[in-house]
Amino acid sequence: MSFSGRRLPWLIAALSLAVCLVAVVASAGMSRRGPAAAPAPSVSPSVSPSVSPPVSPSVSPSVSLSGADRPPDDEPGPVILIPGYGGGTAMLDGLAKRLRATGRTAIIVTLPHGATGDFLEQEKVLAAQVKHELRQGASSVDLIGYSAGGIVAALYVESDPSHVRRVVTLGSPLHGTELAKLAAGLAPSACPMACQQMVPGSSLLSTLDDASPAVTKVPWLALWSSHDDVVTPPDSARFDGARNIELQSICADDAASHLELPDDPLANGLIEQALSQPWPPPSASAADCASLRALGR
Repeated sequence: MSFSGRRLPWLIAALSLAVCLVAVVASAGMSRRGPAAAPAPSVSPSVSPSVSPPVSPSVSPSVSLSGADRPPDDEPGPVILIPGYGGGTAMLDGLAKRLRATGRTAIIVTLPHGATGDFLEQEKVLAAQVKHELRQGASSVDLIGYSAGGIVAALYVESDPSHVRRVVTLGSPLHGTELAKLAAGLAPSACPMACQQMVPGSSLLSTLDDASPAVTKVPWLALWSSHDDVVTPPDSARFDGARNIELQSICADDAASHLELPDDPLANGLIEQALSQPWPPPSASAADCASLRALGR
């Protein structure tokens, strides 16, 4: 793992929480920063485009979607990136930069309270961000949910899939993680609401099937690494009807850990392919390992 300036705080947080064994799930690929400020009522034009300021929450109506209701595939709008538990945006900066280099608008949404609170409240903030982009003229959005941010993306798709062109989840515990179960069992008071909701079999996770591509028809790429030691088991990232890909099935030597997933060249190549090509993208195999890594560098 590279000990770059933006990764070191994440490593410190992960190590300290592992030693404490009371909130070990908080190492789920997220920086430990102070609580985020309360959501602001609107997006300030002076804010750097790399990270969105908080947007006032709003509740999206429930929508039943058929294939004919899909947004236009050839008119991609902004890409909204959703951080995981802990809410830090720094780990998605590199991915956002790469997306902008391809000509896409990429926004990292700022979640309230360090993204450790109720996922339903986090979803409202994402919904407000999507609504803002649509008001600015976007015909649709693409969503990238990293780690627990994939749960937030799924909750939004469950409530309103009508403006979502593509979804990518990256190491997302869509069926929970055993680390959350461990933390909740050892010290429930040290396992915030989002931690509790990531316990396998939780009532919140049981609703996510309604967001699956098999139901909503939203094109969905679910990526994970067999070396993920935070989302356990790693294939908790699978989703019914999605294009499900374990990175090692393409590049057997890929050693990306949970923290390294957003900067993994293979993952980034697959993401770029999924967002830029007609859906579904071509099936990838070991023969495509080198070319996909080159695309994602």
